[in-house]
Amino acid sequence: MKKTIGKLAVLSLCSAFLLTSVPTHGFAASSLSQVAVNDQQDNAFVKKVDPFVKLDANTMRFFLTSDAKKHLSSNEYSQAVAAINQTNALIKKNKSNLIANGKKVSINQKMVANSIDTNAYWDYELFWWGHRFYLSHELCQDIRAEAMGIGGAGTITAGILVGLGVPGWVASIIVGSEVLSLYVVTKIDKGNGVYIDTFHVGVPGVPNVYSA
Repeated sequence: MKKTIGKLAVLSLCSAFLLTSVPTHGFAASSLSQVAVNDQQDNAFVKKVDPFVKLDANTMRFFLTSDAKKHLSSNEYSQAVAAINQTNALIKKNKSNLIANGKKVSINQKMVANSIDTNAYWDYELFWWGHRFYLSHELCQDIRAEAMGIGGAGTITAGILVGLGVPGWVASIIVGSEVLSLYVVTKIDKGNGVYIDTFHVGVPGVPNVYSA
């Protein structure tokens, strides 16, 4: 039985917000061999750039501080700018539904700064570098049941996720990044669900799957 999502996410430097349109597919891997499975690895690029990323509460745009060029190589700086531009483009498309308050951007002024809601059936956060998706244990079980029910093939499709109530654009990113498999929903899920990190195009790193 699907749970009701108890919140919409909120966007700050490293928090989240829920967009209403289909975002750019932020993934960098084309096979499971390229996916960091069950290992919440630190992304060196994100870790290095993150201190220099700020949010302008008036314009609701992320930007790099003036110190960024002093600490980042020209290539790192360019990659960071490209990633931030992708996120800012998503914000722009949904700006009419967003409210800036200090360093937070909320939807309809009803949300509070929060991380992923692990009581939800599914949830997600959007960072300047990409997306973090949360699939609950219940959803993982439902995915497994649906996948095994299609002739026993065990194939996880976007259609399965959509049928379980996951928005099409979320299903498209998750399935398109090729990180979701029966192994993930049966072995990586330890009873609390799983997290899936995907990165904007151009951001160094591969999709990362780990237990919640």
